[in-house]
Amino acid sequence: MLQGHWFEFFRPSVWIGIFIIYLWYKANRSVYHVEFDDEFLYVRLKASDLIIPLENIKDVNLVSLGGVYRVDLYYKELIGDKFYFKPSLLYPLNHKKKEAVVDILWKYINQAKQKRTVIPRNALHS
Repeated sequence: MLQGHWFEFFRPSVWIGIFIIYLWYKANRSVYHVEFDDEFLYVRLKASDLIIPLENIKDVNLVSLGGVYRVDLYYKELIGDKFYFKPSLLYPLNHKKKEAVVDILWKYINQAKQKRTVIPRNALHS
């Protein structure tokens, strides 16, 4: 067993480090990587990708200073009615470029909502 003042000094910092790593893991396990084009948002899951039409997206909001965005959906998908994504691991350092990418996503969402086809209520469904 190690004895001495240096070991007693560093022991609390080891537990604090483990706790910080645990909090980081817990906060980021539900954060997904996303890509998009002018029609769909692609959510990268572990086994496969999930394709979400841009018309289904209700809102995209920045929820933390670390650069985590929340996407609210009109209809539940496989991952629920909302999910989180982070555009970059270095978000505080390159926030202007990544916020410009999210602005492009907003532009595509607004264009998709304008092109959305509305089915009349009296339409015959098969």
